Amino acid sequence: MNALFQVEECGSGEKRFQYRRDLLTNLQCRIAPDRGGNRKIAVPRRPDGSADEVPCVFCPERILSETPPVFSDGSRIVVGGESITFPNMYPFARTHVVTVITEAHDPATIAAGGRIADALRGQVAALSGDGGYVSCNWNHLPSAGASMLHPHMQGDGGCGSDISCQYCD
Repeated sequence: MNALFQVEECGSGEKRFQYRRDLLTNLQCRIAPDRGGNRKIAVPRRPDGSADEVPCVFCPERILSETPPVFSDGSRIVVGGESITFPNMYPFARTHVVTVITEAHDPATIAAGGRIADALRGQVAALSGDGGYVSCNWNHLPSAGASMLHPHMQGDGGCGSDISCQYCD
């Protein structure tokens, strides 16, 4: 604890996050302190129809080899062909998942063909049974907190001192 807020750490290494409580206002928040060095978006933007540029980690060519599996058998949650859900590499909750919504980088394509519904189904499947409250958010560009240009959702479940945490136990 410092003079301004109380800190409760969960996890270890890159998989740690903090609960902070302001001692004056009693307001609380969560942060992932190891994310600080990962805020630059340096992935190339692949033009539609071009195979010349190296795709980003969330593109079909790389997503299965470079994202962590959800289940111990190495699988991820796939809904509707394009929506793929897997654990966040820098979690700030007991359960924190990423869902890549579409193969394209253009957010305008997300509304077509039920892609948002598919992504939400993946989020629900990953977060169901977690207990407590969950949050599902769409991230695109740094202003939304995204570290990838590829449109995606993040979903997280709560973790508190009275709840067992997969990173803390």
